Amino acid sequence: MLHKRETGLTEIYPKLCHNHANGTTNLAGMIQLVGTLTLERVIAALKRMQQRHPVLRSFWHGRKGRNDFLAVDEQAKSLPLQTLIRNGERQWMEVMDQNMKMHFAEDDHYLWRFTLIHGDERRPATHEFLVTFQHAISDGISTANFFDEFLNYLNQNDNRTLPYQKSLPFLPAV
Repeated sequence: MLHKRETGLTEIYPKLCHNHANGTTNLAGMIQLVGTLTLERVIAALKRMQQRHPVLRSFWHGRKGRNDFLAVDEQAKSLPLQTLIRNGERQWMEVMDQNMKMHFAEDDHYLWRFTLIHGDERRPATHEFLVTFQHAISDGISTANFFDEFLNYLNQNDNRTLPYQKSLPFLPAV
């Protein structure tokens, strides 16, 4: 029945903004960690988050001749992960800029991207994590909470390899 009715404005509004706002509907965040890290740990942490949060399995659902709307996969089909080797102190800024300008197309599986920039020969234990969300599924506080939960899952097996001081995200007084 869902596919036979007309799509309402509130359902297509995020997609309309996305198509016509030149990337301003993308939100991004970055953290840098220093420590021993394996790609397997990063993948395990991201998969666990994707399993726990259905919004990390959301995508534009297109219908012929009709407007797209947000839909969610019951089980994750892919992990939107890109890995790069670090080639300088400013690389993360360039990657972030590209991700902010890049639309989430219908052929993208999900409405978020995650980039891991591995350490280079000079600084092998330095890693940057960049995440980009389509605004339909996230906001600034959600991005901060994403990283907080990601770090918890990443450190779940061994708290000694990636030390960081955990603090509560800033929330305005009510």
